[in-house]
Amino acid sequence: MNYQNKTKKLLITLSLLAAFILIPAAMASAATITTDQEDYAPWEIVTLTGSGFAANSTVDMLITWPDGYPDLITGILTDADGGFVYEYEKEKFLGTYTVEATDGIDPATTTFTDSTLIVDSVIACDSTSTEKSSFLTSADVYAYVNVSVGGGGGPAPSKDVRIYVVASLPPNGDPLGTDASGGYEARTLSVGNSGPFLIWANPTTTGSYYVVVDENRNGVYNPGEKSYAFSITAPATDTVKPASSATSPTSSSTATFTVTYTASDSGTPTSGLASVELWAKKSTDASFANVGTDTIGGAPASKNGSFSFTAPGDGLYLFYTIAKDVAGNTEDIPSSEDDSTLVTIDASAPVVTVSVPTPDGLDDWFVTKPVTVTITADDSSNVTAILVNGVALGAGDVTGLGTTHAVGTLVISAEGTTNITATATDGLGNTGAGPGSDNIAAVNIDTVKPTLTKDLAGTAGTNGWFKSNVTVTLTGGDPIPGSGLDRVEYKIDDGDWTTYDVPFTISDEGVTTLHHRAYDKAGNVFELTAEEIKIDKTAPAVTITTPVQGAEYFLNQNVLASWSAVDPDPALALPPLGPGPASGIASATGTTANNGPIDTAVVGTKTYSVTAIDNAGNSTTVSVTYYVRFKFIGFLPPVKNLPDVNVGKAGRTYPIKWQLTDNNGNYISDLGVVVGGKLQYYQTGAQGVDPTEINYVDGLTTGGTVLRYDFTSQQFIYNWETTKSMAGAWYKLVLTLTDGSTHVALFNLTK
Repeated sequence: MNYQNKTKKLLITLSLLAAFILIPAAMASAATITTDQEDYAPWEIVTLTGSGFAANSTVDMLITWPDGYPDLITGILTDADGGFVYEYEKEKFLGTYTVEATDGIDPATTTFTDSTLIVDSVIACDSTSTEKSSFLTSADVYAYVNVSVGGGGGPAPSKDVRIYVVASLPPNGDPLGTDASGGYEARTLSVGNSGPFLIWANPTTTGSYYVVVDENRNGVYNPGEKSYAFSITAPATDTVKPASSATSPTSSSTATFTVTYTASDSGTPTSGLASVELWAKKSTDASFANVGTDTIGGAPASKNGSFSFTAPGDGLYLFYTIAKDVAGNTEDIPSSEDDSTLVTIDASAPVVTVSVPTPDGLDDWFVTKPVTVTITADDSSNVTAILVNGVALGAGDVTGLGTTHAVGTLVISAEGTTNITATATDGLGNTGAGPGSDNIAAVNIDTVKPTLTKDLAGTAGTNGWFKSNVTVTLTGGDPIPGSGLDRVEYKIDDGDWTTYDVPFTISDEGVTTLHHRAYDKAGNVFELTAEEIKIDKTAPAVTITTPVQGAEYFLNQNVLASWSAVDPDPALALPPLGPGPASGIASATGTTANNGPIDTAVVGTKTYSVTAIDNAGNSTTVSVTYYVRFKFIGFLPPVKNLPDVNVGKAGRTYPIKWQLTDNNGNYISDLGVVVGGKLQYYQTGAQGVDPTEINYVDGLTTGGTVLRYDFTSQQFIYNWETTKSMAGAWYKLVLTLTDGSTHVALFNLTK
């Protein structure tokens, strides 16, 4: 939009702006308006999406530009859902745009931005971004682009540019030099990524040049927008030869020694030192030879250095140096040597002796630490160092350094074996152990006690007792590094110590005290705390006095239980013939408490049990059987009780009567106590001698009468009817009760 159109539209917009002023802003609104992105490039289309407005109506939208210009769009149609989509072509103004929309009822608002990256300037620089307007040939040329952000604070922008070098402005022809990209350096700039960029590697052509930045605008680079002038120049020429001088010691008793030098490159300009050569010869040789070259980096104007020279033998050695500078100038050979050294080589190492104190343990082992070892070194050329296993002792550990007799001390605390090989160095640099040396020793240290464990195998009981023989396994060891296990010993109670070889068994009942210890080869001993091994293989003894096995007691009779449990069983012989002390009774439980009443509340067969457990877990259970009966008072007259015989005629009815009570005299009237509700009889021999086979017959009753109980007389009544066919025989009439008892009356029936 041009500015004339913008002015005309402004007049129209102002006339409609009042409508937006009257829109209530504080009311809650369901309408919204959004953009398809937060930030846009100049002239980019903005897609605005509205929702929540009145359906099938019109919406007016006011877009306020960054410069304050109000752009009003009216009559935007909404769909049936109250929504719309509107594409808006914005102007090229950087900053924040405000969008307000209303259907006259519901307002909505949003914002979007137009921000861009601005190329402010470009400079030529080195690889550290330091600005430079002049470069020597072969020095790489870099460019740095200064950028800033313009606009309304949208997302961080970027910009495509090309960077290159030309010889004149405006740019004409192909770029010069440049790096591997072939001419143009294409870059995408952003804040924090704007250089330095290599644009001309190793230039060789001197002259004046420009570094140029072109911006990519809609796919087209605008040439020469930002530029910076710089020049390429050649370095000045150095024609002055450098100078140097060698210095060596007057004499040396070692083959290898140091030759120092000083060198300088003067003149204007100076290219700087490149190298220094050491030339040497033995005085008897015809000519000098190059024996070393010190290559100097950084082209300094002066340098002090040194060479290590090794003489092939005794004699006088002559030295000089030759210096060269970066420009290729070489120092002249001097007319005579700079210095000389007389070499006299002594090849004998000091005599070294290692002294180890007498060990305080066994088999050359120390059982205390630290151990201090003394090392002496003697040499007529003076001792300069004492070494142990190739490492020099510290100055604080040696006395007499620089003299013919030096004494060193070595403190050893390491467990195990420390091997010592001592050497020494004399003033001539000879290192080793000369003839007559005793310089090798070993120090054995074991201050750690051996280890000992035991394993007890047997049938475990309770409370730390075993219920079987116990097999003892002892396992000894000696921590590494150490002298190693020597032996394991044990003893039983107050017996003698025995060397352990294989597992052994403890079988004695009672408490046995086991002592055990281990020795290592250095003499250290470790003794485990003595342990009591408790064995009880014998179960407790239980005796039940009351109730008596097979005894009969009356119903509700007060009978008190009487039993005992002991451990060990007193019937067993004591040591040495039998078991030893036992663990003792841990618990004893009867069917009822000892001295408590047993069960007589119900008739029948009863079992009474007592279980005893000793402290080792051995248990014994003893049971007895007893019977609870009714108190049978006997058959009542006219029937006689055994051993009397009831004699009578066959065919008669005999009234059988009896009484039952409990132990307290309480009558029993329940007819159910008679098994089957009737009496039985069987034929027997004369005088009641039973036959081999007994055949029971249910007794008949008179006139269909049944067993009954007479509460007046407190007696059971059963009218037994006999038949005439029973005459001339003997019979036993049997009353069987539910308490398991039977009661018999003997009859001899006649005609």
